Amino acid sequence: MTISAANLNIADTCLKLKRQEQATKEYLIRQIAFMKQPTCDASIAVSTIAHFSSVIALFRAWATTPGLTAFAGDQSNEVLLIQMESVRDQLIAMFPKDSNGFLLYQSFDAIGRVQMRTFTAAQLTPVVILLNDVIAAIS
Repeated sequence: MTISAANLNIADTCLKLKRQEQATKEYLIRQIAFMKQPTCDASIAVSTIAHFSSVIALFRAWATTPGLTAFAGDQSNEVLLIQMESVRDQLIAMFPKDSNGFLLYQSFDAIGRVQMRTFTAAQLTPVVILLNDVIAAIS
């Protein structure tokens, strides 16, 4: 989503911000349900990382829009963004990486089939706690 500064309507942008926060909250509730299963496919963690990366960039762009910060007040506060970054970074740290820093979330078995990395509910418990903190921070 691109917002042109020339066409920016601050009230509409604040409404979009609140909608994105609520969509993120609903998304995280669904992700937590997957993460609490006995085993969780790595694609859930990867999609959560991608979601946070997109949302953080979007919120930061809105936060630097002239006039929006004063109008929106604390609707996209720095604490929420820091919490999102913390969860994203913890998820990234759970994956092995190749020499270029790319996440290794898939591998091949002995006969060449693609195998998706999995995590246990116990491994994801700290992440779930952090996700619940993010959900609580969204009004």
